[in-house]
Amino acid sequence: MKIALIVLFLITSFLIFKEAFYFLYLKTLIPHHIPHLDVREFREFKQDTILILDTRSLEEYQVSHIKGAQWVGYDEFTLDKIDTFARDTTVVLYCSVGYRSDIVGKKLQEAGFQRVYNLWGGIFAWVNEEMPVYQEDKITKKIHPYSSLWGFWLTKGEKVLP
Repeated sequence: MKIALIVLFLITSFLIFKEAFYFLYLKTLIPHHIPHLDVREFREFKQDTILILDTRSLEEYQVSHIKGAQWVGYDEFTLDKIDTFARDTTVVLYCSVGYRSDIVGKKLQEAGFQRVYNLWGGIFAWVNEEMPVYQEDKITKKIHPYSSLWGFWLTKGEKVLP
């Protein structure tokens, strides 16, 4: 009985403080090789003056992405995908939560890019803040949750696992 109450307490606490657990989880998961921007800070950039890179899988990108984002992938990423951009270009990267984009961002810094940022919490934070995502050039509510396990962190949008 005592163990059941403890488990119930832990589950209830987790659900009540889900967002706090999420950001604590991100702090321990993401290597923090590059500076982070939260959703508000990212929105302050003039979108047409920055390079937005989506480091998720092509399948995730095709379900939805942030407007203006170019897909570069994570496993598929190579520097030649962005070799036409000046090294002083401001680059904002994202993935589902920020891990893959942090790793790609480190590669960009090592290649000489000077202003490289990771979207804190990734596209999940973007969608949870009710910011728009696009499928091709139309706004959609669909979001690829990476997996059914990771989709737990998405509180908004329509989760789609093709």
